Amino acid sequence: GRLEVSGVEMLEQLMELVERCGVVEEALVEEHVARDADKMRIERLEEMVSKLNKVAGKIEEEKTGENIGLKKKLAKLEDEQLEAKKNFLEVVESCEKMENKIKEIEGINENLVEEVKDLQKDKETLMTSCNNSKLVNSSPTPTTAPFKLQSNISSLLTSIIPASQSSSPSAPLAKSAPPLVTPL
Repeated sequence: GRLEVSGVEMLEQLMELVERCGVVEEALVEEHVARDADKMRIERLEEMVSKLNKVAGKIEEEKTGENIGLKKKLAKLEDEQLEAKKNFLEVVESCEKMENKIKEIEGINENLVEEVKDLQKDKETLMTSCNNSKLVNSSPTPTTAPFKLQSNISSLLTSIIPASQSSSPSAPLAKSAPPLVTPL
């Protein structure tokens, strides 16, 4: 009977072992299925990472190319700006030179205007003096009278115009001016 008892126990243990093997086998199958699923997920994730790396690489290349292009444009703009500054400085310097020349010319013009006014006053004074003065020439001939009058006016002009004005730019005007009195 012992054998029977031990056979029954063995049988029960065997059944229990079969059940356990079935459970283990199911667990192994489930784990194998889960591993296959995980493997497939990992492969998909690796593909996605690979694609993302490619896209990131392209973006990086584009940025690098764009950066190089922008750096070139920036360098060109800086060169153009420097050239524009130089040109502007030259224009400013030219304007300053022109302004100085204009001031100088305005000063000369003012001096000439004053000298013209002085000469006109002198002319009026001479005309008044000539009209009021009596030329002592008892019988002047018609051809010699104007020349004597002109020489008298010339001597009066040289005595009226100071030496400082004769060295001024208007001195050639006084020397080459037409006669102030017309022949009679």
